[in-house]
Amino acid sequence: MKTKTIFAFIAALAMTCSLMAQTKSHTISIGGGLGGSTLTGELGENGSIGLSYFLEANYFFNEKLSAGIEFNSSAIGYSDDSSAFGFSAYGSALYLVKGEYHFFTSKVSPYVGLGLGLANIATPEITSTDGNGNEQVITPSESTINFALSPRIGVAFGNFCLDVSFNVAGKTPQTEGFNVDESDLPFNYWIFGLRYVYPFEI
Repeated sequence: MKTKTIFAFIAALAMTCSLMAQTKSHTISIGGGLGGSTLTGELGENGSIGLSYFLEANYFFNEKLSAGIEFNSSAIGYSDDSSAFGFSAYGSALYLVKGEYHFFTSKVSPYVGLGLGLANIATPEITSTDGNGNEQVITPSESTINFALSPRIGVAFGNFCLDVSFNVAGKTPQTEGFNVDESDLPFNYWIFGLRYVYPFEI
């Protein structure tokens, strides 16, 4: 299953690149940003908070429509009564092919977008250090790869974009160690982000 999802992502990326090559426009952009994240559903019902960052590249077919690729990574902690610490955490990495539509060509414009791709959901690795300074793994990291869907809305202010996305990232790893009570649950989360996007001609 994991191999099929990887091939599907590569195929979608190849199709996007092919469309980019056929268009007559030559405007591209690169960008990055930071954001805050929070889980929904059973995982986030008692509170959660996380940090996210983004890297992206886009190709503009015209002044309103673009397609591109995005990588975003989040570390999200949440309240967990079953944990000895009272909280647990997951890491999420999304690899997306995306499209965005800006409603106006002015410096300030609302926009909508959709990202499709793969999500890598992982538990943190827990280690300890003995008196001699040797590090050993107590609980190894466990991860799973799922299909991902990421609709978003936002507003562009010149080169800055303020947006919110809802990320549907499949289910958590089926674990027998860390986060047992949270095994195989839906992993969906909001990201509230601020990005800087720099356009230029090629």
